[in-house]
Amino acid sequence: FAFGWWAYAWLVFLVIPMFPIIAKGGAKNRIVALSPFIATILFFLLGFLVPGAWAYAWIAFLLIPMTAILKNA
Repeated sequence: FAFGWWAYAWLVFLVIPMFPIIAKGGAKNRIVALSPFIATILFFLLGFLVPGAWAYAWIAFLLIPMTAILKNA
Protein backbone atom coordinates (compact mmCIF):
# COMPACT_ATOMS: atom_id res chain seq x y z
CA PHE A 1 0.00 0.00 0.00
CA ALA A 2 2.92 2.31 0.65
CA PHE A 3 4.31 2.00 -2.88
CA GLY A 4 1.12 2.76 -4.81
CA TRP A 5 0.24 -0.89 -5.50
CA TRP A 6 -3.00 -0.77 -3.51
CA ALA A 7 -5.10 -1.20 -6.66
CA TYR A 8 -3.47 -4.55 -7.35
CA ALA A 9 -3.06 -5.69 -3.75
CA TRP A 10 -6.77 -5.90 -3.02
CA LEU A 11 -7.27 -8.25 -5.97
CA VAL A 12 -5.65 -10.90 -3.77
CA PHE A 13 -8.93 -11.01 -1.84
CA LEU A 14 -10.67 -12.32 -4.95
CA VAL A 15 -8.38 -15.33 -4.93
CA ILE A 16 -9.63 -16.46 -1.48
CA PRO A 17 -13.09 -17.65 -2.64
CA MET A 18 -11.53 -19.26 -5.70
CA PHE A 19 -9.62 -21.86 -3.67
CA PRO A 20 -12.67 -23.91 -2.56
CA ILE A 21 -14.00 -23.88 -6.12
CA ILE A 22 -10.70 -25.23 -7.40
CA ALA A 23 -10.25 -27.75 -4.57
CA LYS A 24 -13.77 -29.13 -4.15
CA GLY A 25 -15.70 -28.02 -7.20
CA GLY A 26 -16.65 -30.53 -9.83
CA ALA A 27 -14.31 -30.64 -12.80
CA LYS A 28 -17.26 -30.28 -15.17
CA ASN A 29 -18.37 -26.80 -14.10
CA ARG A 30 -15.18 -25.47 -12.53
CA ILE A 31 -14.43 -22.94 -15.28
CA VAL A 32 -18.03 -21.68 -15.22
CA ALA A 33 -17.82 -21.13 -11.46
CA LEU A 34 -14.47 -19.34 -11.78
CA SER A 35 -15.46 -17.12 -14.70
CA PRO A 36 -16.94 -14.24 -12.59
CA PHE A 37 -13.72 -14.01 -10.60
CA ILE A 38 -11.54 -14.18 -13.69
CA ALA A 39 -13.67 -11.54 -15.43
CA THR A 40 -13.46 -9.17 -12.46
CA ILE A 41 -9.70 -9.59 -12.17
CA LEU A 42 -9.28 -8.99 -15.91
CA PHE A 43 -11.55 -5.93 -15.76
CA PHE A 44 -9.51 -4.25 -13.06
CA LEU A 45 -6.13 -5.27 -14.43
CA LEU A 46 -6.98 -3.92 -17.87
CA GLY A 47 -8.37 -0.74 -16.37
CA PHE A 48 -5.36 -0.06 -14.18
CA LEU A 49 -2.57 -1.26 -16.46
CA VAL A 50 -3.66 -0.01 -19.90
CA PRO A 51 -4.21 3.74 -20.20
CA GLY A 52 -7.71 4.53 -21.45
CA ALA A 53 -8.87 0.92 -21.29
CA TRP A 54 -11.67 1.48 -18.78
CA ALA A 55 -14.07 2.15 -21.65
CA TYR A 56 -13.35 -1.27 -23.15
CA ALA A 57 -12.49 -3.33 -20.08
CA TRP A 58 -16.17 -4.18 -19.51
CA ILE A 59 -15.86 -6.65 -22.38
CA ALA A 60 -14.09 -8.94 -19.90
CA PHE A 61 -17.50 -9.56 -18.29
CA LEU A 62 -18.67 -11.21 -21.49
CA LEU A 63 -16.51 -14.15 -20.45
CA ILE A 64 -19.16 -15.15 -17.90
CA PRO A 65 -21.97 -16.01 -20.33
CA MET A 66 -19.54 -17.16 -23.00
CA THR A 67 -18.01 -19.83 -20.77
CA ALA A 68 -21.45 -21.03 -19.68
CA ILE A 69 -22.67 -21.26 -23.27
CA LEU A 70 -19.54 -23.00 -24.52
CA LYS A 71 -19.45 -25.40 -21.59
CA ASN A 72 -23.08 -26.46 -22.11
CA ALA A 73 -22.74 -26.76 -25.88
